[in-house]
Amino acid sequence: MKKLKFLIIACTMLLCGCTVNCDDVPEITKQYFPYTKNQVLQYVSNENEQMELVVDSIKEFHAGCFSVSAMCACESSIRWFIIDNNGESFYIPELIYTYGKGGLVALVLSQQIAGGEDYRSLYFDKPDFNTADDLFGDTIKCATLGKYKDFTVVFNKGLVSFTDTITYQTWNLVE
Repeated sequence: MKKLKFLIIACTMLLCGCTVNCDDVPEITKQYFPYTKNQVLQYVSNENEQMELVVDSIKEFHAGCFSVSAMCACESSIRWFIIDNNGESFYIPELIYTYGKGGLVALVLSQQIAGGEDYRSLYFDKPDFNTADDLFGDTIKCATLGKYKDFTVVFNKGLVSFTDTITYQTWNLVE
């Protein structure tokens, strides 16, 4: 009898699935990287060298529902693929919005290097927010990512500065 009861409960859980309406990434979170496709971002170094980064593509993964511990949860994300002057991946900011009973936003910065290496760093997650100040605040400071470090991201501006760990040049956004 116990086996039959367990089998019925297990089948019910597998067949039911989630029936939750899921939201996409909240618009306010997208303002940390207010980029459009093919946008050129210009930076100047402390040695007056210039660098251009291009927003190669933007991929938004719309909300999907999944089951966790017999509860329904949702997840959506948006990724900006940014390439350097050589057409190589510079960095990929991604915002992931996951929620069940409450919302949780994670900021992931990653960099794909030729040869398949992938540097990935999770920086923040916030459970409840209504404004940018509730979320990450106006300015986000991030640590090392591959050959770059000291990323500074500003709300409504995006990546405003970073340092090359090989040349030790600091790059600032030309506004």
